[in-house]
Amino acid sequence: MHAKAKALIGLAAAGTIAGVPAAWAASAPSTAAALARVSAAARPKGVSYVASVGEGAVSIVLSRDRRQVRGVLFAYRAPCSDGTHVRDFDVYNAVPVSASGRFKASYDTGPQTVSPGTTAQFSGSITGRVNKRGTKITGTVQSKGSLSGPTGSYACDTGLSAFSASD
Repeated sequence: MHAKAKALIGLAAAGTIAGVPAAWAASAPSTAAALARVSAAARPKGVSYVASVGEGAVSIVLSRDRRQVRGVLFAYRAPCSDGTHVRDFDVYNAVPVSASGRFKASYDTGPQTVSPGTTAQFSGSITGRVNKRGTKITGTVQSKGSLSGPTGSYACDTGLSAFSASD
C-alpha cells in the first residue's frame, strides 16, 4: 500500500483513539529510550511506571490511592502484512483498578471510512496487575490495524506483548 494511505491510518487512529497528534510516536527514533530519559527525571515514585515492550514502550500513571490507572501510553512499531511497519501509539485513560490490583481496557473502532472506497479498523487492549507494594505493574498490551481499499489490503499487529513496568 502507499505511504500516504499508511499516514491516513496513523492519523485516523490517533484521532479516534487518543485525540492527539500521531507525530509524537512516529518522530521518536527510539521511543523506549525517550520514555526512559523522561521518566527517570520526571516520574513521581509509586504512581508512575515505565517498561520497554518489543520495539516500543509502555508508560502507566496510577492515581495516588492506586484505585485507578489515570493514563497509559503504549508507543509501538508494528510489523505489517505487506512487509512494512507502522509507528503509532495508543492511549487509555481512567481505567479502574480492582481490589486485587488488576485492570484491563480495550477498544475496537469497527470499520471506518478513511477515504472513498477505503476502510480501516483499529483495536487494542491492555491488561495489568499492580503488585501489593505498588512497586511494579505486570501485564500485556496489543494493538492492531487493518486497511482495505481499491488497491489492496494489509494488516499491522504488534502481537500480544508482555511487560513488567517499575516505578
